[in-house]
Amino acid sequence: MELLLESFFRRVRDCPHDLAVESRAEASRLSFGELDARSSEWMRRLDGDPRPLAVAVGNRTAFLEIFLAAWRLGIPAVSMDASGTAAERRGLCRSLGIARLAESPRPVAINDSVKTDVELSTLDVEAAEPPPRTALVKLTSGSTGEPLAACFDAAALRAGIRQIGDGMDIDAGDRVLLALPLSHSYGFDNGLLSLLVLGTPLFLEPSVFPADLVRGLERTQATVLPLAPPLVRSLSAARWPEKTSLRRPLCAGGVLPEASARGFHLASGVPVHNFYGSTETGGICFERDPADPQAPGSVGQPLPGVELLFDGDGRVSVRSRANLIGRWRYPTAVPGVESAAEPSTVRTGDLGQLGADGRLRLTGRVADLLNIGGRKIAAVQVESALRDLGGVRDAAVVGVPDEARGERSIAFVVADGWPLDLRSVPSRLRPRELHRVDRLPYSARGKLDRHALRARALADHADGLVANFGVP
Repeated sequence: MELLLESFFRRVRDCPHDLAVESRAEASRLSFGELDARSSEWMRRLDGDPRPLAVAVGNRTAFLEIFLAAWRLGIPAVSMDASGTAAERRGLCRSLGIARLAESPRPVAINDSVKTDVELSTLDVEAAEPPPRTALVKLTSGSTGEPLAACFDAAALRAGIRQIGDGMDIDAGDRVLLALPLSHSYGFDNGLLSLLVLGTPLFLEPSVFPADLVRGLERTQATVLPLAPPLVRSLSAARWPEKTSLRRPLCAGGVLPEASARGFHLASGVPVHNFYGSTETGGICFERDPADPQAPGSVGQPLPGVELLFDGDGRVSVRSRANLIGRWRYPTAVPGVESAAEPSTVRTGDLGQLGADGRLRLTGRVADLLNIGGRKIAAVQVESALRDLGGVRDAAVVGVPDEARGERSIAFVVADGWPLDLRSVPSRLRPRELHRVDRLPYSARGKLDRHALRARALADHADGLVANFGVP
């Protein structure tokens, strides 16, 4: 654990009064020395109990303080969303066998002043232990079902954020503005780990409204802004100043449509960089030159220290020192994330190809392959074809069982005009049904909730409410 924290303690020693973290919701600013002192208070409060601790406090300085304290004590810590109910958090703790929980007494509202203390609870559950050396347990988004847990040791965490820093050219001279959840792997790495290992000051922004994010950039002079596709799209319509300090807007968590990337660049004057990663591996690829004509349609080049492997079906595997070291109470086989024989290699749930330019182009997900009349088609291909149509702002495709064809493709589309003219879409990519919706369901992490869309499609069929017209 010492290697993971050595950079932080060096800053506490050499520049204790330099800003470490600012939280606008809490009207709070902590220097490196003050953050160190706050973590020491939490060390006393944790009382040396070595059992794993779940942390569900939202985007507050307490999140950083508790993790820092736990790691100083050698306690495995679980990064957990605070957006659900207390009953949901306790249910998840019971299913995983986590006996201790740090949580906020109430959800943190946007722009609300946070004055409440964090509650530390001991739960009446049969405690389970993660693999040896575990420092952090990350939970998957649960967008396709129940969240699953991935365990990392200190060496993997340090390697992962070093790979991100080296690949993105981010160091202590940068400043990170974060509106995405710290509890998500994306926010955790580019927020907490970037602060502790790279020394980048962190600014916690409670609002995801475009105007607030732009004002936050002006106020903090942030240079790094982690985003998800919906935020990139909404910021394209925001009013930007002539110039900001922003130089690394990042987009991860899903496919970024070219139109959204182009709109963001036109509005902000800064090109957005695609960033591809997973809960089990951390960062995988980064687009270093988004202005390159070859960049659109790819998720960039592998980060330093990351090697990509492909099986016969094009499934992507990642070999990296930053990969998980094990799983906590996973089922025997987890679709999309089974570990290969070599411990440092993890199979993702993504399909892709590595081009001659060294860029990875994703062609779909294993779990989202549609079996239409015996032909396998990636949902992302259908979605891409729909987004290319005039007036289509977003699209998502899921499959439901069909007795005649194996599966029936159902598309949910956010569009300015209706009906859509599908004549330019290749016949094999035309969805069987179209549903016009006002918006698609995205989680707080920026992930498309396909589980919810699939449930809606199944429910509509059960009720006989098929929402469209004859699509060949």
